Amino acid sequence: MATKENITQTLVNKINIQIEKGIVQAKIIWDTKTSGFGIRIGKTGATFIYKYRNKCNKNQTKTLGKTSDMSVNEARDLLDEFKPTIKSDSLIKSKKNKNFTVKDLCEKYQNEHQVRASTHKVDKSRITRHILPIIGDIRLSDLTTEDVMGLQAAIATGDKRIVIAGHKNPNNPHSYTKVTGGTGCAKRVMEMLNAILNFGEAHDLLEKNPMSSKKFEKINHVKKTVAYLDEESFTQLGYAIRKAELSKINTKKDTQATNIIKLLLLTGCRKSELLGLTWDRVDMKQQYFNFAQTKTTDGEQIRVFGSAAKRLLEEMHKTKSSKYLFPSMDKDGQEIHRQDCGKALKTICASVAGLQEKIHPHSLRHSFATQCNELDIPELQIGGLLGHSNGGVTAKYTHNRIKKLIIKADMVSESIQKLLSTGYQKAEAENQN
Repeated sequence: MATKENITQTLVNKINIQIEKGIVQAKIIWDTKTSGFGIRIGKTGATFIYKYRNKCNKNQTKTLGKTSDMSVNEARDLLDEFKPTIKSDSLIKSKKNKNFTVKDLCEKYQNEHQVRASTHKVDKSRITRHILPIIGDIRLSDLTTEDVMGLQAAIATGDKRIVIAGHKNPNNPHSYTKVTGGTGCAKRVMEMLNAILNFGEAHDLLEKNPMSSKKFEKINHVKKTVAYLDEESFTQLGYAIRKAELSKINTKKDTQATNIIKLLLLTGCRKSELLGLTWDRVDMKQQYFNFAQTKTTDGEQIRVFGSAAKRLLEEMHKTKSSKYLFPSMDKDGQEIHRQDCGKALKTICASVAGLQEKIHPHSLRHSFATQCNELDIPELQIGGLLGHSNGGVTAKYTHNRIKKLIIKADMVSESIQKLLSTGYQKAEAENQN
């Protein structure tokens, strides 16, 4: 409870007497003359306090001393000595960061904020493509909530300033990356920007994060429902895959693409997990992948796979020519792993009307989870098969638990393989005719 009164020595004496008699009520009395000056009263004592905003624009309370040890005038004298130090800190800070821009803050954040290499790459892309073209040159001392909301709107609507951003290929001066934006993109960029501005506030580079203002309104983004395959769609995709394999112009790259799609379907793994996988992290005998790092874990994670996936991996291993399951080459001719499969998936699905619109790489993972539900596999075990942070299998788990999960993985992969095989047979029959 808090009240307001003119704090005088008479009032202080009265409070001290009440404390001695044990009849005082815990509360704070704020002075009506000096803003922020007050007395905090407890059951065993009272203290003079001063409430103010520090150089980071956050509320702080300084204890000046006990009412039993000093008079009101002495407390006010201490307060007069303390006030100039607050202003001095603010002035020093203001002078120090006078020309510090949003671009400078973003660079400092990327250099000093420790994140995964993949996250660092994504952050850099969002900063370069979206933040810098719109607000990069604004000084932090001048940055307002309106500036930040203007950035959010620009990203959401695909502002012309961010449609084209940077060279896609350094060796080709006419090659640029097209940036279209959207509400989902705006939401993700603003979440990252909020972290950057909080970092700046914590390091005394700006007075207050403008996104913490009540004026700031987040973008209204409706998340799209993730599609998944039903039994008919599984069969259609099986048909499309086999048709691509039987194509007269089928290449080694095309074969790799169909193998990626099959493996995504049969294991439920994330695209990034499989594309970067090396053969030394595949245990055929015990049926598990040993991922060095996943989206939900910083360390290693063991993930089991089923018998249908095992047969595919064994076939792939017979013709392996690299340490990667899905090798590729960079522009300098150096071996790397394949970076994406979305385009290949769309090309393969083009042979079946309406299939392209239903499917993207992540929907294959959701389809695996849906098939698990169809087979009445418990949620915790589904989490283990998918590598969720609350259900993933790690090296510390017992052999029995891994064995039980392999049985479930076998069940799911064979069920999916059966649906795909129906489509394979249809494509093969057409090819014979």
